[in-house]
Amino acid sequence: NGLPICTLAGVQGSPQLVPDGAGGAILAWGDIRSGILEVYAQRVLPDGGFWPGWTPNGVRIVQNRARRDMVPDGSGGAYLACATTSEGLDASYYLQRFTGAGAIVPGWPADGAAVCIQPRPRGGLRMVPDGQGGALITWNDYRFEVSGCVDEVFLHRFRPDGSRAPGFPVDGLRVTNNCVFDSEPGVAADGLGGAYLCWARGADETHIVVQRITGRRSDPQTGKIY
Repeated sequence: NGLPICTLAGVQGSPQLVPDGAGGAILAWGDIRSGILEVYAQRVLPDGGFWPGWTPNGVRIVQNRARRDMVPDGSGGAYLACATTSEGLDASYYLQRFTGAGAIVPGWPADGAAVCIQPRPRGGLRMVPDGQGGALITWNDYRFEVSGCVDEVFLHRFRPDGSRAPGFPVDGLRVTNNCVFDSEPGVAADGLGGAYLCWARGADETHIVVQRITGRRSDPQTGKIY
Protein backbone atom coordinates (compact mmCIF):
# COMPACT_ATOMS: atom_id res chain seq x y z
CA ASN A 1 0.00 0.00 0.00
CA GLY A 2 2.98 2.32 -0.26
CA LEU A 3 5.22 4.21 2.16
CA PRO A 4 3.35 6.70 4.40
CA ILE A 5 4.90 10.14 3.95
CA CYS A 6 2.73 12.18 6.31
CA THR A 7 0.36 10.68 8.89
CA LEU A 8 -0.46 13.78 10.92
CA ALA A 9 -4.03 14.89 11.57
CA GLY A 10 -5.36 17.54 9.23
CA VAL A 11 -5.49 17.79 5.47
CA GLN A 12 -2.60 17.12 3.12
CA GLY A 13 -2.95 17.05 -0.66
CA SER A 14 -1.73 18.02 -4.13
CA PRO A 15 1.48 15.95 -3.99
CA GLN A 16 4.23 16.11 -6.59
CA LEU A 17 7.31 13.95 -7.07
CA VAL A 18 10.68 14.60 -8.75
CA PRO A 19 13.90 12.54 -8.92
CA ASP A 20 16.72 13.57 -6.59
CA GLY A 21 19.49 12.51 -8.97
CA ALA A 22 20.77 9.84 -6.55
CA GLY A 23 18.22 7.10 -7.15
CA GLY A 24 15.67 8.50 -4.72
CA ALA A 25 12.89 11.05 -4.95
CA ILE A 26 11.73 14.34 -3.46
CA LEU A 27 8.05 14.88 -2.71
CA ALA A 28 6.20 18.14 -2.00
CA TRP A 29 2.58 18.65 -0.97
CA GLY A 30 0.14 21.18 0.41
CA ASP A 31 -0.44 20.93 4.16
CA ILE A 32 -2.66 22.76 6.68
CA ARG A 33 -1.45 21.05 9.85
CA SER A 34 -0.84 24.46 11.47
CA GLY A 35 -4.13 25.99 10.30
CA ILE A 36 -2.68 27.81 7.28
CA LEU A 37 -1.70 26.49 3.86
CA GLU A 38 1.96 25.53 3.72
CA VAL A 39 4.14 23.36 1.50
CA TYR A 40 6.10 20.49 3.01
CA ALA A 41 8.67 18.20 1.41
CA GLN A 42 10.23 14.80 2.07
CA ARG A 43 13.13 12.91 0.49
CA VAL A 44 12.85 9.16 -0.02
CA LEU A 45 15.68 6.65 -0.44
CA PRO A 46 15.62 3.94 -3.11
CA ASP A 47 15.03 1.29 -0.41
CA GLY A 48 11.91 3.06 0.88
CA GLY A 49 13.50 4.81 3.84
CA PHE A 50 13.85 8.52 4.48
CA TRP A 51 17.02 10.40 3.70
CA PRO A 52 19.10 11.01 6.86
CA GLY A 53 18.28 14.33 8.52
CA TRP A 54 14.78 14.63 7.11
CA THR A 55 12.21 14.70 9.89
CA PRO A 56 9.16 12.41 9.96
CA ASN A 57 6.08 13.92 8.27
CA GLY A 58 8.21 16.23 6.17
CA VAL A 59 10.04 19.56 6.31
CA ARG A 60 8.23 22.85 5.85
CA ILE A 61 9.53 24.74 2.81
CA VAL A 62 7.15 27.73 2.50
CA GLN A 63 4.21 29.26 4.40
CA ASN A 64 1.01 30.87 3.09
CA ARG A 65 1.62 29.44 -0.38
CA ALA A 66 0.04 26.82 -2.62
CA ARG A 67 2.27 24.41 -4.54
CA ARG A 68 2.22 24.92 -8.30
CA ASP A 69 5.22 23.03 -9.71
CA MET A 70 8.55 21.49 -8.71
CA VAL A 71 11.65 20.43 -10.65
CA PRO A 72 15.02 19.00 -9.60
CA ASP A 73 17.87 21.50 -9.31
CA GLY A 74 20.56 19.07 -10.50
CA SER A 75 22.35 19.16 -7.15
CA GLY A 76 20.16 16.86 -5.08
CA GLY A 77 17.60 19.51 -4.18
CA ALA A 78 14.68 21.11 -5.98
CA TYR A 79 13.06 24.30 -7.19
CA LEU A 80 9.54 24.84 -5.85
CA ALA A 81 7.14 27.29 -7.54
CA CYS A 82 4.28 28.46 -5.34
CA ALA A 83 1.36 30.90 -5.45
CA THR A 84 -0.53 33.15 -3.15
CA THR A 85 -4.24 32.99 -3.92
CA SER A 86 -7.23 35.33 -3.82
CA GLU A 87 -10.84 34.25 -4.30
CA GLY A 88 -9.67 30.92 -5.65
CA LEU A 89 -7.32 32.41 -8.25
CA ASP A 90 -3.54 32.68 -8.32
CA ALA A 91 -2.39 36.15 -7.30
CA SER A 92 1.42 36.19 -7.01
CA TYR A 93 4.09 33.63 -7.89
CA TYR A 94 7.24 32.85 -5.94
CA LEU A 95 10.17 30.48 -6.46
CA GLN A 96 12.07 28.73 -3.68
CA ARG A 97 15.10 26.45 -3.87
CA PHE A 98 15.94 23.90 -1.20
CA THR A 99 18.82 21.48 -0.80
CA GLY A 100 18.86 17.70 -0.69
CA ALA A 101 18.99 18.06 3.10
CA GLY A 102 15.70 19.99 3.19
CA ALA A 103 17.19 23.43 3.93
CA ILE A 104 16.67 26.63 1.97
CA VAL A 105 19.70 27.23 -0.24
CA PRO A 106 21.86 30.01 1.28
CA GLY A 107 21.20 33.40 -0.30
CA TRP A 108 17.59 32.65 -1.25
CA PRO A 109 14.88 34.77 0.46
CA ALA A 110 13.01 32.97 3.24
CA ASP A 111 9.72 33.58 1.40
CA GLY A 112 11.18 32.76 -2.01
CA ALA A 113 12.20 34.92 -4.95
CA ALA A 114 9.32 36.91 -6.45
CA VAL A 115 8.46 35.60 -9.91
CA CYS A 116 5.44 37.85 -10.49
CA ILE A 117 3.65 40.10 -8.01
CA GLN A 118 1.74 42.29 -10.47
CA PRO A 119 -1.94 42.98 -9.72
CA ARG A 120 -4.61 40.90 -11.51
CA PRO A 121 -4.92 37.10 -11.50
CA ARG A 122 -2.79 34.60 -13.37
CA GLY A 123 -2.63 30.84 -13.79
CA GLY A 124 -1.34 27.79 -15.60
CA LEU A 125 2.20 27.94 -14.19
CA ARG A 126 4.65 25.39 -15.59
CA MET A 127 8.37 25.04 -14.85
CA VAL A 128 11.38 23.12 -16.19
CA PRO A 129 15.12 23.16 -15.43
CA ASP A 130 16.93 25.53 -17.79
CA GLY A 131 19.81 23.11 -18.37
CA GLN A 132 22.32 25.43 -16.69
CA GLY A 133 21.39 24.93 -13.05
CA GLY A 134 18.48 27.40 -13.03
CA ALA A 135 14.78 27.26 -13.82
CA LEU A 136 12.41 28.43 -16.55
CA ILE A 137 8.85 29.35 -15.56
CA THR A 138 5.87 30.19 -17.78
CA TRP A 139 2.26 31.16 -17.06
CA ASN A 140 -0.71 32.99 -18.56
CA ASP A 141 -1.36 36.42 -17.09
CA TYR A 142 -4.32 38.83 -16.96
CA ARG A 143 -2.42 41.98 -15.96
CA PHE A 144 -3.40 43.73 -19.23
CA GLU A 145 -7.08 42.84 -19.02
CA VAL A 146 -7.91 46.37 -17.82
CA SER A 147 -6.59 47.78 -21.11
CA GLY A 148 -8.80 45.56 -23.25
CA CYS A 149 -6.52 42.55 -23.58
CA VAL A 150 -7.12 39.12 -22.12
CA ASP A 151 -4.54 36.62 -20.93
CA GLU A 152 -0.99 36.79 -22.31
CA VAL A 153 1.88 34.32 -21.98
CA PHE A 154 4.85 35.26 -19.79
CA LEU A 155 8.23 33.65 -19.20
CA HIS A 156 10.81 34.02 -16.44
CA ARG A 157 14.24 32.56 -15.86
CA PHE A 158 16.06 32.34 -12.52
CA ARG A 159 19.68 31.51 -11.86
CA PRO A 160 20.85 29.06 -9.16
CA ASP A 161 21.59 31.91 -6.72
CA GLY A 162 17.98 33.15 -6.85
CA SER A 163 18.63 36.15 -9.11
CA ARG A 164 16.81 36.90 -12.35
CA ALA A 165 18.69 35.88 -15.47
CA PRO A 166 20.03 38.89 -17.42
CA GLY A 167 17.44 40.44 -19.69
CA PHE A 168 14.41 39.08 -17.86
CA PRO A 169 12.48 42.00 -16.34
CA VAL A 170 10.80 42.12 -12.96
CA ASP A 171 7.50 40.17 -13.08
CA GLY A 172 8.52 38.26 -16.19
CA LEU A 173 9.00 38.67 -19.93
CA ARG A 174 5.86 39.19 -22.01
CA VAL A 175 5.93 36.61 -24.82
CA THR A 176 2.57 37.35 -26.51
CA ASN A 177 1.09 40.74 -27.32
CA ASN A 178 -2.04 40.23 -29.39
CA CYS A 179 -5.02 40.83 -27.06
CA VAL A 180 -6.53 37.40 -27.75
CA PHE A 181 -6.79 34.40 -25.47
CA ASP A 182 -3.36 32.77 -24.97
CA SER A 183 -3.64 30.00 -22.40
CA GLU A 184 -2.33 26.67 -21.15
CA PRO A 185 1.35 27.41 -21.84
CA GLY A 186 3.94 24.66 -21.89
CA VAL A 187 7.71 25.06 -21.69
CA ALA A 188 10.80 23.03 -22.60
CA ALA A 189 14.45 24.04 -22.28
CA ASP A 190 16.35 24.43 -25.56
CA GLY A 191 19.68 23.32 -24.08
CA LEU A 192 21.22 26.78 -24.45
CA GLY A 193 19.54 28.56 -21.54
CA GLY A 194 16.48 29.50 -23.58
CA ALA A 195 13.10 27.87 -23.99
CA TYR A 196 10.53 26.53 -26.38
CA LEU A 197 7.02 27.65 -25.46
CA CYS A 198 3.67 26.40 -26.70
CA TRP A 199 0.15 27.56 -25.91
CA ALA A 200 -3.44 27.49 -27.07
CA ARG A 201 -4.68 30.63 -28.86
CA GLY A 202 -8.27 31.80 -29.26
CA ALA A 203 -11.35 31.90 -27.05
CA ASP A 204 -12.17 28.31 -28.04
CA GLU A 205 -8.51 27.27 -28.06
CA THR A 206 -8.74 26.82 -31.81
CA HIS A 207 -5.02 27.15 -32.58
CA ILE A 208 -1.79 25.83 -31.12
CA VAL A 209 1.31 28.04 -31.27
CA VAL A 210 5.00 27.39 -30.55
CA GLN A 211 7.76 29.96 -30.02
CA ARG A 212 11.44 29.86 -29.12
CA ILE A 213 12.89 32.39 -26.69
CA THR A 214 16.65 32.75 -26.25
CA GLY A 215 18.23 32.80 -22.82
CA ARG A 216 20.43 35.77 -23.64
CA ARG A 217 18.58 39.05 -23.21
CA SER A 218 15.57 41.12 -24.16
CA ASP A 219 14.92 44.81 -24.65
CA PRO A 220 13.19 45.93 -21.40
CA GLN A 221 11.18 48.58 -23.25
CA THR A 222 9.92 46.60 -26.26
CA GLY A 223 10.34 43.04 -25.02
CA LYS A 224 12.11 42.19 -28.30
CA ILE A 225 14.32 39.13 -28.04
CA TYR A 226 17.94 39.26 -29.20
